[in-house]
Amino acid sequence: MFRKENYLFSVADTNENNVTELLLILMSKKYIRDLILESLGIEQNCIIDIDYSHISSQKNINGKRPDMVIENRDTYIIIENKIHNKTELQESQKEQGEYKKALEKRKEKYKALVFIIPADYEHLQILKSMEKESSSLIKIIIWDSLLERLIAHDLMKTDEATRQALEFIISSLGINSVLNSFTKGELIYMYDTHLVTNVHHFLWNLKKYVMDAGAMLVKKHKNTPANLEKTILEDMEGHICCWLGNAHDKYIIYIGCSLNMERKKEDERYMYSIMIKEDLIKNKNIDGSVIFKSWRRFRIEPKVFESDNVVQQLYEQANLLIKQYVLEETIE
Repeated sequence: MFRKENYLFSVADTNENNVTELLLILMSKKYIRDLILESLGIEQNCIIDIDYSHISSQKNINGKRPDMVIENRDTYIIIENKIHNKTELQESQKEQGEYKKALEKRKEKYKALVFIIPADYEHLQILKSMEKESSSLIKIIIWDSLLERLIAHDLMKTDEATRQALEFIISSLGINSVLNSFTKGELIYMYDTHLVTNVHHFLWNLKKYVMDAGAMLVKKHKNTPANLEKTILEDMEGHICCWLGNAHDKYIIYIGCSLNMERKKEDERYMYSIMIKEDLIKNKNIDGSVIFKSWRRFRIEPKVFESDNVVQQLYEQANLLIKQYVLEETIE
């Protein structure tokens, strides 16, 4: 969600292995470890004796490697996490699989096979059947409930590393919106006052900057062949943007941010972009752009937003594109 502020997105993919490793790292801190184990339904008298050194990932069990294993003198817990609702259950994880058989042979006082899954997990009924047949051996934990509990204990505010780890895990889950309701991810974020305030401030400023740059472009090109006449700021789902138009078409140039890039599997390098309607472009010798429907999309470089005058830099990049591709002026 907030990739620019979170270094993890630049070095790791959102997959189950990385979510497991981050969960393991979070558990290196005792107060977080105890909270997570308690949220997983582990008995309190076992939690007291579980040290970080007792937890490992990808440990070999009869040739299979579960996501996480917790093992000490009195406790043996296998943890499997699923971050996507359609992820298959492997044979080793099922009723007659290696993990359950391995647990049944163990002599520890407390044993469990824990599944952490999305609320809409496709194979939930299979797990529920296993849970019913195995007495207390199988435990099912919903990711939403686990994360809500961690956030409720203000873990997002403890330190930057913890916040970024939790953000990465939340983003990896890809929880879908339901009509007329907040997603669980949104509910988790909405009570983080610092985060919400910063996001609101950022969006407010971004709207202002693109509108101010648009007004400068209209003033510059009102009497040129580009014939810009007005700017429009519209509330479009998934966009923070300004449109530039003329007497014939109010949507010919776009300056702004698309927030749907990841969901639509588009190139996220063009999240912040300037788009010019394709039929407006006369100079077809174009570098550094992509075609998006009937538009030519140009990336707004990060240096624009890092400058001391964002409005001026937005104006200058858009103006250069108009001069080069719409007016066919020679750029020195």
